[in-house]
Amino acid sequence: MMGLGRENSSHSTQLSESQAPLELSQALKDLLLTFDEKCRSECDETVHQVNSRFDNVPIHLLAYMQKAYTFREKLVISKLNDYKRKHEELSAASSAAYRKMKQSVDKYRNLQTTYQDELDRNYEEMVREFVQFETDMEDAATRIANDRNTVIAKMEREIHRFRELEARLGPEEKGQNQDELLMSFKALLRKVG
Repeated sequence: MMGLGRENSSHSTQLSESQAPLELSQALKDLLLTFDEKCRSECDETVHQVNSRFDNVPIHLLAYMQKAYTFREKLVISKLNDYKRKHEELSAASSAAYRKMKQSVDKYRNLQTTYQDELDRNYEEMVREFVQFETDMEDAATRIANDRNTVIAKMEREIHRFRELEARLGPEEKGQNQDELLMSFKALLRKVG
């Protein structure tokens, strides 16, 4: 009996030892399966989130483009209104300038007519004054020429007289300096005069 019990106990020990690797292998498989499922689940969730974000990108982009278009449209309308206002201001200023210019042209034409009449009246008088001016200039030129000839003749006489006086100087007086020579000439002039 005892021998049987020993055999049974050793048989059960051998059986449990052989079952241990199987259980460990099964536990490892279960753990790997759980890990795999968890990884798959997290991956699926990540893919879903990424897809969701990419799906929302066109919506956000469309909203952004609509805002940008609205802003651009408002800006364009504002610029067009500014251009329209400036155009109206320029048109008004141009009309006012045209009216003022027309008044100035009419005034200029009236003044031109008046000036032409005045010029026609004064033309003969101006011609007479010009002829008189030419006559006066000719008379003045004649007087100047006569005066010039008179002065030249007088200078020639003075030069001739100076040469005569120079010939009367003695050898000592000819060696004098300019001031002394001038004094000698003056003395001679007093004697001659």
